[in-house]
Amino acid sequence: MEKIHVLVVDDNPVNLTMALAFLAAFTIEADTALSGAEALTMIEKMHSSGSAYDLVFMDHLMPEMDGIETTKRIRAWEKLQLESTKLPLKTGIPIVLLSANTHDNVKQDCIDAGMNDFISKPLEKEELDKVLRQWLPQDKIRLIQNAAQTDADIIDTNYDPLIKELSGIKGLDVITGLSHAGNNHSAYFNALCQFTENCTGYAEDLNNAVKTENWEAYTIKAHALKGVLAAFGAGRLSQWASNLENTAKLRLKETQPFCTALLDFRDKICNTSLLVWPSDSSADNNTIPDGVIMSDKKIILAVDDMAENLTIMRSILEKYYDARLAKSAKMALDLLTHTPVDLILLDIEMPGMTGFQFLEQLNRKDSPNKDTPVIFVTSHADRDLINKAINAGAKDYIVKPVKAESLYKKINSVFDSCGSKTDPMEENLKALINAASSGDSKQAETLLKEILTLTKSMGGDTHSLMTEIAKLILNFDFERGIRKIETLLHNLSLKKK
Repeated sequence: MEKIHVLVVDDNPVNLTMALAFLAAFTIEADTALSGAEALTMIEKMHSSGSAYDLVFMDHLMPEMDGIETTKRIRAWEKLQLESTKLPLKTGIPIVLLSANTHDNVKQDCIDAGMNDFISKPLEKEELDKVLRQWLPQDKIRLIQNAAQTDADIIDTNYDPLIKELSGIKGLDVITGLSHAGNNHSAYFNALCQFTENCTGYAEDLNNAVKTENWEAYTIKAHALKGVLAAFGAGRLSQWASNLENTAKLRLKETQPFCTALLDFRDKICNTSLLVWPSDSSADNNTIPDGVIMSDKKIILAVDDMAENLTIMRSILEKYYDARLAKSAKMALDLLTHTPVDLILLDIEMPGMTGFQFLEQLNRKDSPNKDTPVIFVTSHADRDLINKAINAGAKDYIVKPVKAESLYKKINSVFDSCGSKTDPMEENLKALINAASSGDSKQAETLLKEILTLTKSMGGDTHSLMTEIAKLILNFDFERGIRKIETLLHNLSLKKK
């Protein structure tokens, strides 16, 4: 099937989420790279597979290798391919700067480096439509949907409750933010979740740059935040970040107040129902591509009054489970009235209603959720407290700070005792079959790294077979690779019996 090949390069996952959503409005499924080095590798791999990217969107300021240096290396690689006759004689890949920095000197530096055009962040439909139609191959322009003609003010009523909550946050223009995500509601919400997960890191990076007087790193971080906040529709905070980026004398006295305001903004987002909202809403187009094997994910509800703990839980759980989050026991009980779950991760010490009081409500005879297994999550490994939790009906407990591997083991142990088990190894292998079946080499490579880490601890024949599978997949021999993955899944199922 004919396809438009677009690569988006940006070191910030939030920006990538927003850009992908916008491109999806033009029926373009883009690849992503988190660094200049990764972009170079992907371009070379695409060439090795006998294809090429039709268009590259390149971020400007990135650590280690910025967009200008990355572009220079791409052009040097193209020249080398031409000289060695490995590349058909054609013009180079169109590279468009994607940046929140609109100064004329920046544009000129990018053109001098070999870029073809410039588009500013946050994205606007009319501008993106113009760039796509100018730089995509003429024979592929017919494949894009004319998203510039869609109504930018349409709001899906399925999202009204959450839209209303978010719109109540001072300084957040949700309508503008949605327009920057191509009106893709799920993408906008997911990008906000990514922001809440990374927000503490953003603040720490800025403060550390001030302490070490690393002003280059400071500029990159402030620039990234300016773009991210503008994309969400947080105009005031975005302007503040812009001032810090461009005015050195403000940095010493305003960095800490800015970080405080940034974290306060994060907390306000976390105090909405956003973290409880399903990450993949049925209100968006979730058509399953032909040939993709889907496995039902178990729903796990994490309950904790601390936003940071919830974001950690979400990042651990969403790899293998459908994660739902609640910032209070009352919110969790409300959610359970309309959404049955397979397991609950429950904080013990919470204001209003403790974990023990929640469990008492859950285990009432008339409760439809009384058989739902619960794992208590606690900061204290106190034996009396743990015994009290088990006696109250909890299946197990885990001590904070929660580590991914320990949590997976606890979850599997509880599911196993209840006659149901989800194994991360098996889930990853099934996902790898999906990626290989659809020819998604990037996703396959990511999964291979995770699986090889798991099999390394197993050792023996399992790791050897997985190493062999990795070689096949990385060499684009997907058919043989899938057959061997199915063999490995069969072997693993036999070992369990």
